[in-house]
Amino acid sequence: MRPAPLRIGPQRLGELQSAVLDVLWSDGGWHSPAEVREALGSNRAYTTIMTVLSRMARQGFVDRRLHGNGFQYRATRSRGEFGSERLLSVLSEAGDPGATLARFVAHLDPDELAALRTAIEKTAGAHGA
Repeated sequence: MRPAPLRIGPQRLGELQSAVLDVLWSDGGWHSPAEVREALGSNRAYTTIMTVLSRMARQGFVDRRLHGNGFQYRATRSRGEFGSERLLSVLSEAGDPGATLARFVAHLDPDELAALRTAIEKTAGAHGA
């Protein structure tokens, strides 16, 4: 079963939230708050990491499961899925999605443009276009 779409809109995650997701995406596995804190190599309090993970679970960014006396967490989506949903959210909120896409493409460097072309060709081929 696919998770419900995240309603994140164009806003950015906070610096700590982004760093936590990077840790969780590093191997896709389950991590305790202590493991996340250690991986961040930060001097942030354990309770701060625990609070951020709990809030991210309520917001749908991470899954949580009971493990022993505490919880473990993992990202609900891959890095690519997360980025894609953010882009789709921005497009759905744009007054003119075509113009938004045109401006976006105009700012891509040659490697990004080539990757976009490849993705379009794969998608068009998969849809029989």
